[in-house]
Amino acid sequence: MSNLRDKVYILIEKNTENYEEWPQNNAKKIAEQFNCSRNLVSQYLNEYWEKGVFGKIVSRPVLFFKLPQVEINAKTFKSLHAARVWNASHSVSPLDAIIGSERSLYQIISQIKAAIQYPPHGLPILITGETGTGKSYLAQVIYKHLQKMKFITKTARFVSVNCSEYSNNPELFLSNFFGYVKGAFTGATQNNKGLAEIADGGVLFLDEIHSLSKECQEKLFQFMDTGTFHRLGDNEHWSKSNCRFVFATSENPEKKILPTLLRRIPVKVFLPAFNKRSEQEKKELIQFFLKNEQKKVGKEIYITNNLVSFLIHYTFKGNVGDLKNVIQLSCANALIQQVEENKLKITLMELPEKVGFENYKELKNTNNSRFIAVSNLTKNDQKNSIEHIITDLYTIDIKKKPSEKLFDCYQKYFKKRFINISISDSETLNSFFGLKFQQFTRHIEDDYKISVDTFFYKIILYLFDKNNYHYDFKEVDFQKWSNFKNDVNKYLGYEVGLVREFKNEVDLTSNEGEELLFIILFKLMVEEHKSQKRLSLIVAHGANTASSIAQTVNTMVGDYIFDAIDMPLDVTSKEIALRVNNYLNKRKSFADLLLLVDMGSLEKISSQLEISNNKNFALITNVSTGIALDVANQIKLKVDTASIVQNVKKNQTIDVFFQKSVKKQDMIVCTCESGLGTATKLKQIMVKSFPKNSKIVIDSFDYYSIAKENYISELRKNYNILFIVGTLDPQVKGVTFFSIEDLILGINVKKITNKLAVYFDQKQLEIINNNILKNFSLTNLTDQLTILNPTKLLEQVTDAIYILQTKLNLSLKNNTCFGLYIHICCLIERLVMQKGMADEINLSKTSSNKFKNFYKAFKNSFTVVEQYYSVEIPEIEVKYVYDYIKEA
Repeated sequence: MSNLRDKVYILIEKNTENYEEWPQNNAKKIAEQFNCSRNLVSQYLNEYWEKGVFGKIVSRPVLFFKLPQVEINAKTFKSLHAARVWNASHSVSPLDAIIGSERSLYQIISQIKAAIQYPPHGLPILITGETGTGKSYLAQVIYKHLQKMKFITKTARFVSVNCSEYSNNPELFLSNFFGYVKGAFTGATQNNKGLAEIADGGVLFLDEIHSLSKECQEKLFQFMDTGTFHRLGDNEHWSKSNCRFVFATSENPEKKILPTLLRRIPVKVFLPAFNKRSEQEKKELIQFFLKNEQKKVGKEIYITNNLVSFLIHYTFKGNVGDLKNVIQLSCANALIQQVEENKLKITLMELPEKVGFENYKELKNTNNSRFIAVSNLTKNDQKNSIEHIITDLYTIDIKKKPSEKLFDCYQKYFKKRFINISISDSETLNSFFGLKFQQFTRHIEDDYKISVDTFFYKIILYLFDKNNYHYDFKEVDFQKWSNFKNDVNKYLGYEVGLVREFKNEVDLTSNEGEELLFIILFKLMVEEHKSQKRLSLIVAHGANTASSIAQTVNTMVGDYIFDAIDMPLDVTSKEIALRVNNYLNKRKSFADLLLLVDMGSLEKISSQLEISNNKNFALITNVSTGIALDVANQIKLKVDTASIVQNVKKNQTIDVFFQKSVKKQDMIVCTCESGLGTATKLKQIMVKSFPKNSKIVIDSFDYYSIAKENYISELRKNYNILFIVGTLDPQVKGVTFFSIEDLILGINVKKITNKLAVYFDQKQLEIINNNILKNFSLTNLTDQLTILNPTKLLEQVTDAIYILQTKLNLSLKNNTCFGLYIHICCLIERLVMQKGMADEINLSKTSSNKFKNFYKAFKNSFTVVEQYYSVEIPEIEVKYVYDYIKEA
């Protein structure tokens, strides 16, 4: 009875395929069939229903059916009719059910769907590919799809013609294809319909179309043009057939098919060979064929993981068709030996004799020949689907502690999940996506001065390109999905625009789930390096030596510790240094570098590396997996770099090099050509705008001193100057200058943000920006207000402007906000002092609905201000603000 649950599932799944069998899906009937307890069957049926696997029909007796996909909430229906209607509307279409339809065959299926829906009767389709790739099967699925989508009637025929049977007999083809009349030839004793006429209203499939003679191909395209033809022996009467055309060939169509016929087939799709399909798709195909055999033999089938690995990596000359035959013969061999058994177990020993191990590419190491149930064969293969990853990220979101940062949690999650990811540069450049994404990342590195983290760069390639995956994203739960999006969007900024810029550049289509995951990974790719203070890199000679050591160690310690650079055997130390320098240039924010190399001159390599003297640098030679593991474990324990090299040196016979860091404090310089007093005031504003725990030194200096080279040189001995803020550029070489006007008006915000991004997260940067704007406004107001407290008033007006933007869904620029702060604060004081607006201000007259809506929102936003100061802002003043914002 231990397998009764699986038997119940298989039976319900089988009966669900035919509506006529649904009345058999009740506990009593199933218990009778399996000669078991009705209560136990009922228990299993309800378990599947509660998990969202089965639907329940509350009739008498209660019926069950398998849902098209697992639902979050249990599905219950009042009647058999209601359940059938729902099932029909939610069932996956035959084309979408094809293995690979969401991945390697996604573009092919999309093309076919577009072709068959094209008015009025679809477009002809040519399917090409090697023998056994599934061309005939795809043609039949197209026919079923047309029926289900009601493009053709249920009575419409699928007529298949194997053209290779007529390669040497064109007359026979023409008589069978177009039909003939009585007396057309010897033996034609009556009129006979041809295949073209039988296919009227349905699908006409011509396989191996290249086998037809030139004459037959010409007759064929004439029929395609007009839909009319003559029966053999009757040149007076025309017959008609309105059918859809699907062609197939295993040859090169450009060489074997007449150009005049080929031009009439606008849609051409190519089915890939079995060994070109992804490992996941191969496993799904194996499962598909095993399930078919399971139904035939009436037994549950179990297969060893060794046999699964063999079938995945074996080169089948006949592709999917050959795989199907091998699986059938293996099941037959096993059945002979296990006639009395309840289960059918298949191992490598059951493979047919025709299978030669010389065509087996590799045998994966497995610790045992564990048997896997067919139903569980692909159970864990969806772990990298959009749905699964998004669900994991949402779970992380709701479980994180208040002290944890969301994207720090995401970073740990991806490093654990994709710890052994390995994609080489050569694989990247093999695809259009990979090439364009590489170009795009270089572009943003140069234009935005953003460093790209290799680990997340590789994940994006893996998920969105390597296997040409396209996921069908289904929202797990509307409210959860909505909450998740809102939580994540709080942390997103310029990354959204950059991702969409890239998508437009490569015409990448994606659904909502895909895009959000892409943006999250993109943010981690360009942000994670900022918190990566210690870089650990392995450089070794050989095609895959460094990558192999790095991947092994990362997996063993359960974290992504090492990056790797594989070098050819004949490269010089200069070339090695060049590769390492290119790597370091993309990660400028690190404080420590641990470099492990396999061989070469320690002095030559270290002397050619471009590493500033304010960074710790350790180089370890003669790297091995053991040494790398030793280093990785110490990194996990947060041992400092100097101690790591000393500890490794004690245990290993190696050379080490350590360069002690020369610590410098980061500084923002404030200066003004009008004197040190103004510069000091500017410093006070900047200090007040930054977080109290900021480690950046902000100080004021005399303009003319800063402009002197000797003074700057002395200052740089103890400080790393980030940038200079002031009223006039002192022209200091290598240091960016930002004018006070730039800060107030929001000019060059990205440049300022990039300078500070290493020290603050996105939320802190927004606070700093708003503080600078508010504090400069306060300085201006202090000189203009006479009776009101400028600090209190500005705080209230700032809040009101924020509420106004939210109500009207506006995002005002810095200079617009600055002007509004000053104007409205002064306005409130005028109203308190009972002074109106100057007569000379010219206002345009309007009574538009837009202004009415604005006026209502404005008054609601400024309710607190008006009540606090006992004033009422008149309509004419609101109109001035309306025009000001409209013109800004």
